[in-house]
Amino acid sequence: MALPNGAGGYQLGDGNVGEAQLSIQGAPTLLSGDVTVTAAQLANGLFTVDSGADITATLPTVANLEAEISSAAKPDSSFDFAVVNI
Repeated sequence: MALPNGAGGYQLGDGNVGEAQLSIQGAPTLLSGDVTVTAAQLANGLFTVDSGADITATLPTVANLEAEISSAAKPDSSFDFAVVNI
């Protein structure tokens, strides 16, 4: 296998820092009242909230998160999620 020569590809955390990182995004989860977010919803990564709603969203327990993403998680792993106020 040939090593990249800088002509293409993406090296996470180094090089090509101006390029967008693309991934598949699932449908957003609407939060419309007080709720405990599931690990699957959190792993999906996108929540919307009605701007008129005053809600409390509780994150899942560590045990539930580990059960959902155990194949991908390593020590010091992280992932992003976003909450969009509509």
